[in-house]
Amino acid sequence: MALTTYIEQPANRVRLLMRRGWLLRCILVASMAIWTLAPLISLPFWSFSASWRWPDLLPQEWSLRAWSYIISPGAQALAALSTSLILVLIVTLLALAAGIPAALALGRRQFRGKAR
Repeated sequence: MALTTYIEQPANRVRLLMRRGWLLRCILVASMAIWTLAPLISLPFWSFSASWRWPDLLPQEWSLRAWSYIISPGAQALAALSTSLILVLIVTLLALAAGIPAALALGRRQFRGKAR
């Protein structure tokens, strides 16, 4: 079968467009992931560096200074962590309290625009 006759058939044209859409979606998701995660690559290096000047690719001096500060009692890292965990729990419960009834209503009720 020639390519032109394959593309001319409506069902095959839709399949071809769906493949192109799938590829574009994959490229979009990959580029968004790289855009989001690329700045985070340097964070472990910064946490173990004593000095890191531009244009060097790696730090000149390595140190545990930042980690020793976090572990020290003056940093109050455990208090900050416990506050964060309490907030996570509260926000999760509020989101569930709002989301579950909304999902049940949308799933059980009929309204204009909903596929039957």
